[in-house]
Amino acid sequence: MWSEFWNRYRDQFNQAPDRESEQSIVRLIIALVMVLYIVYVYLYVPSESASALVPLALLYILCSLIIIMVIAWKPLVFTVRRTITMSFDVSMITLAMWIGGETTSMLYVFYLWISLGNGFRFGTPSLYFTSTLSTLGFASVILISDFWKQQPVLGIGLLLGLLITTLYVALLLLRIEREQKRAEASSKAKSRFLANMSHEIRTPLNGVVGMTDLLARTPMGLEQREIMSTIQASAETLLNLIEEILDFSKIEAGKVEVRLADQDLSELTDSVISMMKPTADTKGIELNCWIDLDISPVIKTDPKLLRQILINLLNNAIKFTDQGGIVLKVTPYISAEGEDRVPRLMFEVIDTGIGISETQQKRIFEWFEQGDDSATRRYTGSGLGTTITKQLVELLDGTIGLESRLGEGSRFWFQIPAITSDNPIDVERFQDARVLLFTDLLSEKQDLLDGLQEWQLDVNVYTNLSEGFLELLNAVKVKEPYDIAILDETHSDLPDEELVHTIRAEQSLDDLELVCVTDYSANLQNENRLCHEGFSAVVTTPITPEKVRHVLQYALKRKSSSNLPPRIFTSAEHSIAKHARILLAEDNPINQKVVKKILELQGHQIEVVSHGQDAIELLKNETFDLAILDLQMPDIGGVDIIKAYRLMEKQEPVIPFIILTANATREAAEECEAIGVEAYLTKPVRSAHLLDVVKEILGGDATEVITDTVIDLPIRAANQEKSGRILDVDTLKGLESLSKDPHFMSHLADSFLHDSEALMGAMRDAIELHDARRFKDCAHALADNASGIGAYSLMTICASASRIEPSGLNERGIKQMTQISTTYSLTCQALRHYLNTKNPQ
Repeated sequence: MWSEFWNRYRDQFNQAPDRESEQSIVRLIIALVMVLYIVYVYLYVPSESASALVPLALLYILCSLIIIMVIAWKPLVFTVRRTITMSFDVSMITLAMWIGGETTSMLYVFYLWISLGNGFRFGTPSLYFTSTLSTLGFASVILISDFWKQQPVLGIGLLLGLLITTLYVALLLLRIEREQKRAEASSKAKSRFLANMSHEIRTPLNGVVGMTDLLARTPMGLEQREIMSTIQASAETLLNLIEEILDFSKIEAGKVEVRLADQDLSELTDSVISMMKPTADTKGIELNCWIDLDISPVIKTDPKLLRQILINLLNNAIKFTDQGGIVLKVTPYISAEGEDRVPRLMFEVIDTGIGISETQQKRIFEWFEQGDDSATRRYTGSGLGTTITKQLVELLDGTIGLESRLGEGSRFWFQIPAITSDNPIDVERFQDARVLLFTDLLSEKQDLLDGLQEWQLDVNVYTNLSEGFLELLNAVKVKEPYDIAILDETHSDLPDEELVHTIRAEQSLDDLELVCVTDYSANLQNENRLCHEGFSAVVTTPITPEKVRHVLQYALKRKSSSNLPPRIFTSAEHSIAKHARILLAEDNPINQKVVKKILELQGHQIEVVSHGQDAIELLKNETFDLAILDLQMPDIGGVDIIKAYRLMEKQEPVIPFIILTANATREAAEECEAIGVEAYLTKPVRSAHLLDVVKEILGGDATEVITDTVIDLPIRAANQEKSGRILDVDTLKGLESLSKDPHFMSHLADSFLHDSEALMGAMRDAIELHDARRFKDCAHALADNASGIGAYSLMTICASASRIEPSGLNERGIKQMTQISTTYSLTCQALRHYLNTKNPQ
């Protein structure tokens, strides 16, 4: 109770519109200094006046506290209150100097504080007023006090000094105010000029844009069309710059008004994503949106300003991202202790772009600033986008910030008040929609059926997929087509993939939107299904009516807008992006790429190193939520890294470790368990399994690391079936699903071939030099390389070669080298065949 009272009181005090609160704090400090000085005089310096000064000083403290409370109670500009406090300060100092004489002569400096402090804070009128009071007060002291009567020359000199100092400071203040007004006038003139010129330029430019659009529709040759595209792009860029200048002028002139209205948050974000997605598609980058379903669907905000903020941030993210993806994320904002309890929303725009250095981050929100000069040259822009965004966020009573690392992407965030609207959800938009539900577990999906029926939908349920498919076709024939088909992925009558492909191959069902119901644990597969199988949305359990409403609303929107990307609907506790910071120590380039891609699917931030010593340095100097280490690396292996870390005297909580290895022996597992690792995983790493282990270790929350639990995972070598395969197609398909980059697999294959040939060359050299240790290290590295690409036969042979005894290197080494070379050749043929089949020339 007292804590809340104090926090509210403090916030109100800090909200005072001028600097009166600051002056009141200084007043209290001076009163305390006076008390300490007078108590010292009373105790150690014999003086008749000291006993009378103590209650006067205590009165000054009490009145100072009362003034602070009054300011906190009414944090507004009150000229009368300010005049009273100024008079009070002069009166107390004058009274103390009357009574104290020589003892309080040092209080003369407080006359200067009163005059100059109020003058600098409140302007020249306050300076003149307080200096007049101070001069009269000190003059009365000279006339009344016995001590000052005996020092007429000193008193008159100090009085003149008070007057001269005040007049000099007044002159300086007048000059400052004059220059400030001149600067403001110049700024307004500049803004008016920019606005007028922008308007004047935009009028003919609109004509250029319109006529080039019309001309582009006429028959043209290839060279003419390229020239036309350049003209159109240049005109659009110039138009965007002019719009930014106009926005800048409006904000600087204070002409932007905040108009609160009820707004469906999902509709607003969907419209923004739909608008920006074509631009993202042209660059080959993904653009997605994730909204926490715990957020009220309708909020009170200014839709126009919020839309402009999101467009500015997404436009910047797209501009500075050349590969990877961008996600817009909306979650409830959790207020820190002492902050106001008004409901707020956190918006995040996360990209995998070029990133921003720490130095550049400090000025990114300043006028006409971009990340750096090279960015200005490479990416056109005025440097106003982020600054305008900051101003708009502040107009909505919010705050904005960013987190970024150079070369690793950025996270721009802002939080604004979001009051829940009292208006009920309009269910009429769903009443004409027809839904067909596929499931053979209706008893377990009653929550889904209840959610559908709550929104007054026409729902039919089919437990047989073939009959359900025929119903979809018959509905089209009688001109009563279904709008949405919901597929429960636990259905066992027909594989989901086959049903989806069948539906998508049927031309009459092109307008049907598909929704998948799944458990959260399969979220990675859901993402793959969204991208490759044609689902509009995936909804995760548990099912709630509100979640159903979001899914239906989004699926129906997709019918009218092809720009909207597929979306996963889940709850706050199942957030896809946890943003844990993870250290990956792995010397194999393929495994680096694969594990990094898998973890980035969950939104984690990955720091990759190739050497054990580098991992130790990072663990020593930086903070991570989790470390994933290769058991065997050229310099220092995973076990030794953990031992070195445990010897460090760090105050942070001990981070958990996961060991990755191609050594699937019980001895290796026991060695890892003995030092207390949280997980021991054998290569090749399965993406879903790795993500489940990471999620379990982090407890679903990257800020609450589980450090005292060891996950007892069984040691699994490649099974006999897979060990006989030259190349595992399932592994290759899993690798493909990690990235939308069409060249990802070819880059991975090139890396495999290059590294493998280098390692085999090193193994041949080791045989000639009788260097068994080098032979075994290279064989182990080659096994790692093979496991990453799914080359299980090569991995098995290399794993066996890595355990060779030094005495048998000449005989067995040559024989194993021949097997490795033969298997490698077969692997290369199979890999090239797979790539040519996926990408025929």
